[in-house]
Amino acid sequence: MSQTTITIIIAIVAVVVIAAIVATLLAYHRSRQRRQAEADRVTASQLRTEATADTRHVEEARLEADEARNRAERSRLEAERAEADALEADRRKAMEEAGIEDQVRTADRIDPEVDHEADDYTPSHVRHDETPTPTDPTAMPRS
Repeated sequence: MSQTTITIIIAIVAVVVIAAIVATLLAYHRSRQRRQAEADRVTASQLRTEATADTRHVEEARLEADEARNRAERSRLEAERAEADALEADRRKAMEEAGIEDQVRTADRIDPEVDHEADDYTPSHVRHDETPTPTDPTAMPRS
């Protein structure tokens, strides 16, 4: 065999070997891409499952927030009712005090010893919001 023939055979074998190596590398690369794609599908599925679970947590949190808002609204309404009750009690107290003061003023007008027309006249009773000063030391409140 001639030198040219051997060179051609070596070139053909080299091309075949290189083609085989390239084909093997391409097959390996595609196989790796398929494995990676499958792993990506599994990861995506897991992420979707977690997202669905997170959606349930969001719904639970929304329900808790709604319940808290409802409790706050009930508390606000109760506070408004309590405030209205307190105002009504204050109004009744003021009316009672006014009735008592009127009765005391009437008594003072009748009493000859009280000058109810004096500039510094005040009714001769102790008001409920004032603390009387006892003259008897045994009448002092005990702590």
